[in-house]
Amino acid sequence: MNIPLRKNSHAASNRYSSAQVVGRPWIGSFVLAVLLGLFVMGSVEAAHAVDIPALPVIHPAIAAANPALVKKRGILVTERDALRTKSKQQYDSCSAVEEGTPAEKDCTERLAQLTTEVALHVKDTNDLATAISAAVAIERKRLEAQEKSLTQAIAKDVTAVRGLGFDRRAEDFEEWEKLATDAKREFEHKVKAEATSLFASNVEDRLLTGFKNLNKAKVEGWIAVLMKQDPPPTEIIAVLRGMASVIEKDGVRQKLADDAKHLAKLIKNVAKSSKVSGWTDGLPVLLDIVCDGVPDPTLAKQCKAFKATANVTVASLYNNAARRVALNEVERLTTMTENQLRALAKINELMVKHVKERNEVRARLRELA
Repeated sequence: MNIPLRKNSHAASNRYSSAQVVGRPWIGSFVLAVLLGLFVMGSVEAAHAVDIPALPVIHPAIAAANPALVKKRGILVTERDALRTKSKQQYDSCSAVEEGTPAEKDCTERLAQLTTEVALHVKDTNDLATAISAAVAIERKRLEAQEKSLTQAIAKDVTAVRGLGFDRRAEDFEEWEKLATDAKREFEHKVKAEATSLFASNVEDRLLTGFKNLNKAKVEGWIAVLMKQDPPPTEIIAVLRGMASVIEKDGVRQKLADDAKHLAKLIKNVAKSSKVSGWTDGLPVLLDIVCDGVPDPTLAKQCKAFKATANVTVASLYNNAARRVALNEVERLTTMTENQLRALAKINELMVKHVKERNEVRARLRELA
């Protein structure tokens, strides 16, 4: 910031020649009264200019790791304020002093001291800027090493996911992380709907034999949730109500078998047509019904393992280029063993974690650029 000495051709300059202050040898020091200005000027015989650099800003990440730099900057802020005050005092007491008087000597000595202090302040400011640059370089080196390590970890995650039958790229997981919540929910819903339909198809003729622990309270619980969906699956609810009304009576085995088969067909169809906006809770209930009715113990474990891990494993099916659900990959999910599903879920959690951490590291590197 400049305060022109008087209106002339030098008014816009950051420095002034000694000719500008002839007859008023102390007015140069007034520039320091306002933000130190950009220079200090002495008497006619010793006029010179000193650039005053701005105090460097410390990035929050650098400040957190280098409290000494923060402390040093605080000292310089205080020191700069004191120099402003001294500069104004110098101007106020010396601007009208006549040459050759005893007061001139005192003003000259005080100006020399002030100039020395400003020069030291400039040096300390430049030293701080150098120290901050060095700290930034160290932090960048640390972050670059972290980014390299995470990239290697992601490559291993991708290899592991491919080993379980899903041809994904690191970019797919990166884009998955960037997806809006609603878009993620939509994709997850489609995968679960297709999986539910596949499980229902696999047990369509044998659903009843799996309902060993089916009871009226459980069926009514399913109905209560399905009634809240938009729209509620009225046919499924009607079949469930029919099953609940006869489930504890004798001589109804064949009726229940017919109802169970019809129920499987309805679930298969409704699952595919359900919409995420109105079926947040309904789809898990349909999968719950199917998993409860699966007669084969191994398939039942697969069904329940899928239900338990679906929120994590669906990320393995996201293809950013296609952006659609691949039915063959959904089928792959529904045929995986319990151990494979849990392994896939663990890998996906690690992948999402590594991608998220790398994105954060890259963001910090951009901030420090």
